[in-house]
Amino acid sequence: MKSRDTSLNETVTDASLNKIQHKISLIWQELLDKADISKHDNFFEIGGDSMLVLPMKDRLNEAFSIECTPVDVFRYPSINVMAKHIQSLQVSHHNPVGLEGNARLDEPIQQKPTLTGRKSRSQGAKKPFKKLSGR
Repeated sequence: MKSRDTSLNETVTDASLNKIQHKISLIWQELLDKADISKHDNFFEIGGDSMLVLPMKDRLNEAFSIECTPVDVFRYPSINVMAKHIQSLQVSHHNPVGLEGNARLDEPIQQKPTLTGRKSRSQGAKKPFKKLSGR
């Protein structure tokens, strides 16, 4: 029974990875003005350059509600490896796409809760500064 559950999870993970790859492919096609792109193509070897890194980062962030950096575009230069990176970002911030019936690729990631009970001086901390004596 466990192997069945594992294979189901792998199938869901593969399906969500395929959805991510498809969205990245559409972004690449638009940026590179190129239709025939493989998930294994290197962005920089098929026409991408440093001038397209920021637009790529912005579109990935918007499409997947993540915080991809320009370095990520260089570090993960193919659709396949970028999709895996995006999937790992989504998993670390909320459930991966497809694991819940209502999960969607364009679903915003919930913000991490902030620390409560700690106030900075600008937020009304009550402890005043000490006066230096003798001056």
